[in-house]
Amino acid sequence: MAGPGQEIELTTRTLRVVPTPGHTQGHVVFTDSGNRLLFAGDHVLPHITPSIGFEPVSASQPLGDYLESLRMVRALPDMRLLPAHGPDGGSAHKRIDELLAHHADRLGQCADAVAAGAGTAYEVACALRWTRRGAPAGRPGPVQPDARRGRDPDTSGAARRPGTAGGIHRR
Repeated sequence: MAGPGQEIELTTRTLRVVPTPGHTQGHVVFTDSGNRLLFAGDHVLPHITPSIGFEPVSASQPLGDYLESLRMVRALPDMRLLPAHGPDGGSAHKRIDELLAHHADRLGQCADAVAAGAGTAYEVACALRWTRRGAPAGRPGPVQPDARRGRDPDTSGAARRPGTAGGIHRR
């Protein structure tokens, strides 16, 4: 198994292993700095965000790990994005900036929902819009894994309500 920072010598290139926990705890990407390529796996996808921490034994804050991993990869020189799913994504920096902005926006919407009185993760999810057109989806499934595990999906603290454990009341 390749370790963090390890270089893998191939015939035509050298790949460096970069740990990127979030999608899974053990997720890694491979960089080819000589050819300015990022083999991103499921870390950075061109059209969607990956599932976060949906594994049998998840990290305590998988979304926080994911966002930190995005920031760490963003600090590297820009490379051509080669994701595991979908077409070549062009600039890795451009897509990472879009993902970070998306998550900041969603966490802000969660904070707004809490400020408006949502007291459970489910109530926060019900207050959010779940399509690109802003329409509500039938059932807010994406927040439920963290809610079932009793975790606050907001790692920034923005949605914390004073006097509650972790900011969100769990029933």
